[in-house]
Amino acid sequence: MYNKYKIFGIYIPFFLLATGLTTLLRCLAVILDLNVISGYFEDKVIISISNYLLLCAIVFFLSYLVIGKSDMKFIPDFFTPKTYFPTALVWLGELFVIFYFVREWIKVNKAGSNIDKYGQSTAMTLIIISACIIFGILSLIHLVFNVLDERISSAKRANFGIFTVLFFAFYAIYLYFSTDLPINSPNKILDQMAYLSASVFFLYETRLSIGREKWREYISFGFIASALTAYSSIPTLLIYFIKGKCISNNIYETVLTLALFVYITMRILLTGELKADKENKVVSQIIQIAEKRSSEIIQDINDEVPYQSTAGEEQQQDTTDEQQEETASDDYDDRQITFSDIIMEENKLLNQQAELDKEEEFEYGELGIQEGDTVEQPEPTVRKDTRENEDGEDFAETDDIEKSDTSNDGEEAERKESI
Repeated sequence: MYNKYKIFGIYIPFFLLATGLTTLLRCLAVILDLNVISGYFEDKVIISISNYLLLCAIVFFLSYLVIGKSDMKFIPDFFTPKTYFPTALVWLGELFVIFYFVREWIKVNKAGSNIDKYGQSTAMTLIIISACIIFGILSLIHLVFNVLDERISSAKRANFGIFTVLFFAFYAIYLYFSTDLPINSPNKILDQMAYLSASVFFLYETRLSIGREKWREYISFGFIASALTAYSSIPTLLIYFIKGKCISNNIYETVLTLALFVYITMRILLTGELKADKENKVVSQIIQIAEKRSSEIIQDINDEVPYQSTAGEEQQQDTTDEQQEETASDDYDDRQITFSDIIMEENKLLNQQAELDKEEEFEYGELGIQEGDTVEQPEPTVRKDTRENEDGEDFAETDDIEKSDTSNDGEEAERKESI
């Protein structure tokens, strides 16, 4: 478990300080300097300071993309009661906006003019409003899955999450073409920025449902979206209750913007309480060990070196029974070939010996050696044939080797052979 908010460092204190200070300054500027009829600030000192501070805060939040930890591995578990109320607020806010769009679609369709109040063709306006209605309804389904589908990875939640991204993006497009506020109204531009940043935040939240988390981007754009939605909605609601005048496009939009601020802020704070995904690290280490082990086994088989387990390791079966039988059969065939070669070599040597004996007999006949003559020659190979005589006694029919006795004169002993 990571320590609470350890991954944020100084960003959480800076976020709370910057969001609170800029929102407070804009509230003062709206109450003191805003002309609620024209929608412009008569005195721009306070609002200018507030806008510059907010811009500096946004740049600082973007620095988390570089400074933040790149190896953060969390289990994206946001299914706690802390998220139920913010999700319900966004769901109700979107429902109010969808009702507003349905009413606008009916008004534009009944006008029967090629140019509507937005200064655009009726067909184009109806397309934008229809897209907001369709994507808004599908976004409602996504928010329901956020509460009911508690699986960490969910294809349904991811698919419907894309429609939430499109809904906020198309709503920003709708605000751009709407003439309820002047096109260069500071409140109108601020609302567009708030919804575009919310669209980017939900894009990275959708990635959580498909296991493609990018926590640095999620946290960085979460800070930005939270600051912008607070900066837009809180002063607008304040002036609405004080003077009864809505300075945004409509009051339904303001409710939705405030709900987004609560939802996104709660998600960011819950990120600091997420558990580290240690299971994935263990699984990755097991996979690495298994791959290394497999490569070692393959190398041992190629080198024909049997694997021997070390102390404390379990011996693994390298081959199947069929492979072992084939290997044993191959070894047996090799042994048969070896024995055959030995027998053939022995027969060859015996044939050579027989030829030498014939040559010796031929030479003795040419030299006129008769029976009883003696010759000096190297000691021949002795071959013994044991038979049994008539009395049952064994006798050996051998090539006798006789040696002459050593003479008194010291002459050399001669060996004689009876032929």
